[in-house]
Amino acid sequence: MKTTTWEAWLEWKKKCALARCSDVTRQLLSSWVAPQVRNIVRSCDPGHELAKPPSDPAPTIDPAWSVMEVHFVAGKKSVGPPYKESLFRGAQFEKTPEDKCNSVEKYFATVCANEVPKLVRKEKSEVQRGREKGVEVVSLDKPVGSGPDSPTFGEIYAGADHEGLEPDSKAADAELDAIAKREAEAWLPRMSLRERLAWGCVAAERSRNDPAMLKAAGCAQSEFYNATKKAEGMHQFREALFANYAGSDPQTLRELAIRAGSELARMCIALLPPENPTADDL
Repeated sequence: MKTTTWEAWLEWKKKCALARCSDVTRQLLSSWVAPQVRNIVRSCDPGHELAKPPSDPAPTIDPAWSVMEVHFVAGKKSVGPPYKESLFRGAQFEKTPEDKCNSVEKYFATVCANEVPKLVRKEKSEVQRGREKGVEVVSLDKPVGSGPDSPTFGEIYAGADHEGLEPDSKAADAELDAIAKREAEAWLPRMSLRERLAWGCVAAERSRNDPAMLKAAGCAQSEFYNATKKAEGMHQFREALFANYAGSDPQTLRELAIRAGSELARMCIALLPPENPTADDL
């Protein structure tokens, strides 16, 4: 098994999502994590998609990595700090970069061993109940929009990258953030409750089968599945941004779409009901 580096973990922590990291970091972390996740999944369910080697050509981000990344970003604990904060908390007491890296690796491996079987069991329980196969999440690599420069769900959920800005860029960066927040706040009331829950569900990669989610959305599973698959409110938001700021340069416009989408995603995630405790415990 390949080892990682403290620098790679720090880059992932700062950039929020592996999709925003350098090629070296993406390869290093994904190559270390993915085999562990697949081995655990294989021991629980040999026929599971994640138990198989990645497709050829491989996706930008290995799905086996994405499972844990989403868990660290969106996973909630009833007590204590979020998982991602806990991941790095122990490393602060280590003196050398190598020891810090070992601390993070140990915690990550422990979370994989504890949480991956729970996710697999949850999927199995839903299949046994005759529901759609799997937890049904949307890939973080899926574009939001049809254009060649459309940001992905992962980029939108990760939000803006503020690292390494030059001093004279900070004012423009803050202004772009303010515009993104203003646009997201103005757009949210235009979305129906079902659309808000659908986008929140997509952004947090929550189960579309959870009875609590369907009750909040006020619709049947098939209707909510279609709403989350299309994410129409999000696509319309992106198109409106591109129309309203058509005079901006392409890179600024794309960054605005990412930041505004990230703000809107967080607003929608905040509206999601708690996961069904009976489903989580199965």
